[in-house]
Amino acid sequence: MYLKFTTPNSTVLLMLSLFFCLGMACNSPDFKVQNLELINLAGDKVELDDYQNKVLFVNFWATWCKPCLEEFPSIVRAQNIMQAKGYEFLFISDEPISVIESFKKKKGYNFNYLKSNKAIVEYGIYSLPVTYIIANGEVLGTLSGGYRWDTPGNLKLLEDFLTQ
Repeated sequence: MYLKFTTPNSTVLLMLSLFFCLGMACNSPDFKVQNLELINLAGDKVELDDYQNKVLFVNFWATWCKPCLEEFPSIVRAQNIMQAKGYEFLFISDEPISVIESFKKKKGYNFNYLKSNKAIVEYGIYSLPVTYIIANGEVLGTLSGGYRWDTPGNLKLLEDFLTQ
């Protein structure tokens, strides 16, 4: 089952989509965590297995994506709260490293940026932003579209994934 909501800043839709995604394969049918081919900005290979004992907030984004950029300030605030509770935030783009580095310098977000060696569409992702919540190599939920991640309801939903 693949749920896709594109209404930004909708806590109700976020809650419903996460509720229906719990325990189901709600990600895009083509998305497989094991198929990710990632490198960090230094060019070193990165595996999601490197983040054992963490719940991963994996955000697929692009520098040209307006909804991506609109949700980033709320992600910063959510990251500041949720990292201390066991989350790791990863931001994956298929753009060239030089473009991602330029964006990082210009915007100043302290994110763990990764570059996909595959085009994002090769993972079955056809719209941005899309966020996957992943633990132990398993997708727990996915959301398509921009959200305000720092609202009390959304923070509570992220916390609920820690007990899965």
